[in-house]
Formats: sequence, C-alpha cells, structure tokens
Amino acid sequence: MHLQRPRLRRGYLGNSAPDDFPEAFSGEFHRELESCVEMVDAALVYAWAGISVFPCGPDKKPLIKGGFKKATTEGYVLREWWGQHKGAMIGVPTGGTFWVLDLDGEEGAASFETLSAEHGPLPATWTVSTPRGRHFYFLTPPDGKGPRNSAGRIAPGVDVRGRGGYVIGPPSENAQGQKYLVTDTSPITVAPAWLLDLARARKAEPAAPAPRPRPGRPPLTELHPYVAAALKDEMAKIAGLPPRPSRRNDQLFNSVCQLAGFVATNLLPEGELSRCAEKAFRECHPDDFDPKEFASTFASALAAGMKTPREIPANRPWDGRDEECS
Repeated sequence: MHLQRPRLRRGYLGNSAPDDFPEAFSGEFHRELESCVEMVDAALVYAWAGISVFPCGPDKKPLIKGGFKKATTEGYVLREWWGQHKGAMIGVPTGGTFWVLDLDGEEGAASFETLSAEHGPLPATWTVSTPRGRHFYFLTPPDGKGPRNSAGRIAPGVDVRGRGGYVIGPPSENAQGQKYLVTDTSPITVAPAWLLDLARARKAEPAAPAPRPRPGRPPLTELHPYVAAALKDEMAKIAGLPPRPSRRNDQLFNSVCQLAGFVATNLLPEGELSRCAEKAFRECHPDDFDPKEFASTFASALAAGMKTPREIPANRPWDGRDEECS
C-alpha cells in the first residue's frame, strides 16, 4: 500500500517536484532527506512527497500560531516559516493517512518487549529513532478508522500519535544535538490487527464504587425498632402539615436532617429515607407537588444531617424529643 501523493501546483516550491519524485516514507524518500543541507530543504522534501509539515522549536512545541492545524505543503509558506525559524525541527501531523506508535524511554522499550513476546513482532515499516525512543509509522487502515492520540493506554511508555497529534520528523535535531534518524526504510504498512485493536480501544470508564457499610457493622437487612419508630414519627410530621409552602419545607428539612444521622451510621438506607419522605411530602400537598423543590430540600437536609452520625441510645425507646438540626 502506498500513500497517495497529491498533485502539486508548479511554482509553489520555487521549482516543482519532478514527476518521478519518491513517495513518502520509502527508501528513496529517505535518500532525498539525507541529501538535504538545511532543515528547510528537508521540509520541502516532505512537501514534495505530499506530506504537510510545520516548524517546531527545541521543546517540540509549534513555532507558528495554530500549530499542526496550519501545516502545509506550500513551498513559499515553508520557506517563509523556516526563514524566520532557521534550523527549526519538522513537525509532521498524524491521523490522516498514517499514525505513529511512539515508544517513550526505557519504560516504553520494556513494555514493547512484553507486547512483542505476547503478540509477535511488528511487521517491517518506516521507523525512526528519537532522542527518547522509537517511532513506528503505520498506514491508516482501509476502513479509515485510525486511532486517536493516547498516552500510556496500550502499555506504560507506549503512546499513540493519531488524530489530533503530530510527531517530530527526521532529520530534525534538538537543542542537545540529538537527531531523529531513520532506522528502517521499509515502506510504510498497516499495523497488525492486535495493535490496531489496542490503539483504537477507548479508555474504560471507572466503575462506580459500591456503597460501603460502616466498618464492623453488617449490611442492613431490616430497620432497628428505634430507627423504624423515628422514621414513622418524622414522616407523620411531614404528612400532617397544612399545605403552606414555608412550613412544609421547614418540616421536610428538619425531619430529613433528624434522620440523616442514621444514614451516616448505616442504620437507615438513604433510598428508604428518600422514598418515605417523598411519599409523606406528596400527601402534604398532592395538588402542587414540585419534584425539584423536594429534591433540593432533601439533598440539603441529608448533607447537613449526615455531618452528625447517630447511634441507637442504650435502653431508650424513641420518644420524638431528639434535638433538631440547624
């Protein structure tokens, strides 16, 4: 498979690319890069091969406004950019016709060895050594579904440069004199299925933590008589109020706040308190029940009451005289 080189308009590069100019990421393309004296010449080689590029600084950050989104194959623009930023490294956007597997440091190398042992070696493809590791270039698969950028999702130190990303291309050189060098001039190819699956996999959403009962207390199966009596009494207070908004909201708050201390100690399930409170509140004013009003008051009261966990007093039946919440 080959990258399709777009037709370049004569004059854009000062002298147009010859008709037999090599395709990108091939042995002939590498020889063209090696023959370049200045970095602007290498940038033009990329452009002649139909690969858009842009200048980057020693920190690998773009030197132009818009970054990789402004990358181009237009020679006069590239000459202007590299005229302003002589020796700038070459930024190569990824995610169009190709993507890059980026091994970062010793961690990435170790992870790559583990992956290779499990799945087998990668096929020969255009490969670049970087100051910190290696870049393996792969064609976007025939279905057009190339991977997105990711860091460490495949394995520690194994990154993907795909849609929305870029890499530094050879023969760029950083501030320490370390170069990006082509180590395998094999024509760029499609990644094996196992690697594509790993590269395209979405990050798993973390599972919601299961509710934890209070340490030392088994999960609740039925209400303690003291808690059941307290719940019944407070619900009767809510349901028995005249339908005046100010009083009914105050009573709902006080009653829920009173009982929320038992929620904090796992003596009363929050769902049970919510169900009972809503039922009582509806009975208080069946014709103008406002779900948002109830939910807001309930949430405020629950948060306030849970700040004061409550236990069951020893040898004391519920008498309805506990302190009110503030």
